[in-house]
Amino acid sequence: MKQTKQLFYTAAEAAELLGITNATLYSYVSRGFIRSENGPGKSRRYNAADIDALLTKKDFRKHPEQIAATSLNWGAPTLETKLTYIDGKNLYYKGRRVTELAETYAFEEVASFLWTDSFSAIKISEYTGAILQKSAEFMDIFHTFGAIDIINRIQSLLPIIGSFDPLAYETSPNVIMRIGAEIISLETALITGSFTSTGTIAERLGAAWSQNPTDEIHHLLNTALIFMADHELNISAFTARCAASAGTTPYQSVTAALAAFQGTKHGAAVERVAAFFAASANAPSAADAVAAALRRGENIPGFGHQLYPEGDPRAAYIFRQLEQTHGANLALKRIRAVCEYLETTLGIRPNIDLALYALTQAINTPPDAPKLLFVLGRTAGWIAHILEQTATGALIRPRAKYTGVMPADDQAL
Repeated sequence: MKQTKQLFYTAAEAAELLGITNATLYSYVSRGFIRSENGPGKSRRYNAADIDALLTKKDFRKHPEQIAATSLNWGAPTLETKLTYIDGKNLYYKGRRVTELAETYAFEEVASFLWTDSFSAIKISEYTGAILQKSAEFMDIFHTFGAIDIINRIQSLLPIIGSFDPLAYETSPNVIMRIGAEIISLETALITGSFTSTGTIAERLGAAWSQNPTDEIHHLLNTALIFMADHELNISAFTARCAASAGTTPYQSVTAALAAFQGTKHGAAVERVAAFFAASANAPSAADAVAAALRRGENIPGFGHQLYPEGDPRAAYIFRQLEQTHGANLALKRIRAVCEYLETTLGIRPNIDLALYALTQAINTPPDAPKLLFVLGRTAGWIAHILEQTATGALIRPRAKYTGVMPADDQAL
């Protein structure tokens, strides 16, 4: 294989090395496999290390089992989807950049768009009756068992409520979307403590979390919900698809997704961000805060993302908005100091986990708000994946590569 002797290749060089057309080269760039940047004049140049890595992967074609093994760990795409596209720099829902969606639409409208291609086909606020009434009948359970956090309440209620829905196993899109809208309504009610549906979801969160909910706060919360709605085949979305492919109800599929979401490497990542800043609250400087965490053998949470080598665009957008609306906030200044230090020293930038923490610190929400924003927004994506997977009629059933002891009679052969 050709060894890297330069940092970049021209388009012609890259295409020749990979044995592909220019159109395929551009596709590789858009899918995040190859980084590119402006070259001399109006030309583009392509990262040599990325191209050499692809050349190495081509060797996998002689060993297909290697492709299968790596595809489950940030590897080659495994499932087709029309929902989310990530090009390494930006995030798109059905071809629309999420930052542009946040400037124009309410979260509920974006959920409708993910489910139907229309921003107005599904009005979530109209689906607030049956599931909320049924859930109220079971709320005393939580008082019996003591304090149970909101996400666990949701996860406990969904299979119970689903058992009372006579159409729970109906697979038509209209029923799945009705259930999805009701689940989001239930989550909003449990988070805000109000079973009314006046205003948008972002406005209801603002009223519950802020003594002075402004339009700026509503926009920030709405943006966070939209940004969290989907992110391709993250582990919770993949779990929802696997469950749906087995023929479970949307209640059960979302319950499965919630179980995956609460893992320490997924939804609970925002809690590690909060723990880092709590532990370093008395550090005299950003450098001291980072040094103390490193001495404890900890990674600094909330920075870097494997799908965005140049920085998470969702985090960058939220931080820009926060600077405009809450630039004088002391908590935000402390967070920005750590961001600037780590970008200068290690070249790493904040991801959406840190952005959610910064947002909620700036507007002084309850401690669990980042995680609740995450799960409420992501539910829209889970339903979109359930719809998409159900429409295929396919069962997700990968094969395993056996690495254990072979049967004795096979060994004899």
